[in-house]
Amino acid sequence: MAYSNDEFAYGIFAPELSHADELKKERIEELLAKKDALQTERFELDAQIEEIDEELADLEVGA
Repeated sequence: MAYSNDEFAYGIFAPELSHADELKKERIEELLAKKDALQTERFELDAQIEEIDEELADLEVGA
């Protein structure tokens, strides 16, 4: 099985991890999940902003 560089760098697939390494791995996974959630939220907010901008433009043209 081939592993990506990230998997090796973060030790995600290391067979035996020390307690410190396990805590580090868990923190990395938490941070990556939080980053993913924030990116999703940002995309949703960007879409809402775009919709508002379009509605404002429509209202300004019709004013």
